[in-house]
Amino acid sequence: FIQYAVVITYEPLPVCSTELPHYSLILTNVTLLNYSGMVLSTYHGASYNLSVIFHNYNNILYSHSRFILDDSLFSFYVKNASFQSVLDFTYAFTIKLNENLKSVDCKFPGIHLISTFVIEDSQFHDNWHGVRILKDAYLPRTFSNHFIIIIMKSCLIANSLITGLLIDKKFLTSIQINITDTEFIGNGPTMILNTDAINLSNVTVANSTSTGLLLSLSSVSIENNLIFKNNTGVVGGGLAINDSSQLTLSSSANLEFIGNHASYKGGGIYLEET
Repeated sequence: FIQYAVVITYEPLPVCSTELPHYSLILTNVTLLNYSGMVLSTYHGASYNLSVIFHNYNNILYSHSRFILDDSLFSFYVKNASFQSVLDFTYAFTIKLNENLKSVDCKFPGIHLISTFVIEDSQFHDNWHGVRILKDAYLPRTFSNHFIIIIMKSCLIANSLITGLLIDKKFLTSIQINITDTEFIGNGPTMILNTDAINLSNVTVANSTSTGLLLSLSSVSIENNLIFKNNTGVVGGGLAINDSSQLTLSSSANLEFIGNHASYKGGGIYLEET
């Protein structure tokens, strides 16, 4: 797609079915190029289960992908994808947890409703922002229908000017975010705001230009390795823990701080006094 907008919207069925229907979408070897964009919205609630696969999916030159997720039942799998929008105000990749506007409240006794969004073996590089996971300001603090798990595994986020990763759940309680075997290299700060239930395992943050990892009003658990290397900042070069944030280490956790620098204070770690 060149200079083209792709808009896909899933709406609820008119009435609830006695059994849970399933619909699927598969996109393979798709490229958005030169100011193209894709917006995929889920407003179908629990009226059916949606399965979406993106394989060999590429965004190049000012192109973007946006996933608007409400209180719906879905399974997304993004694999071998590349997002390179170049240094432009375009947000290359956004997951937005949105207000439930159209969903119907279907019940299926005995079925535990869990939605997943998996990003694996993918690269986000040379963007204004890397990956954004945001909650709509008007969304309640919990989803009524189910639980959502967002997984980022074996990914590279590099050379994003403003933020490598921005997560702001605004205290939404029914979301778990797991980031595993992933590298953040040469970005602006990785920022986790207003968020609990997030797990980091085997994550490297290196060569960041404005603090490696910044926590604000958040609770983050660490498993296995978390490495901060050659990051710079003003307050906190490698890691800045602000606003009563908590960093919880499991028995397997191993933190390494190598060659980080802050121009004011907290070269490796800065912990805000409360």
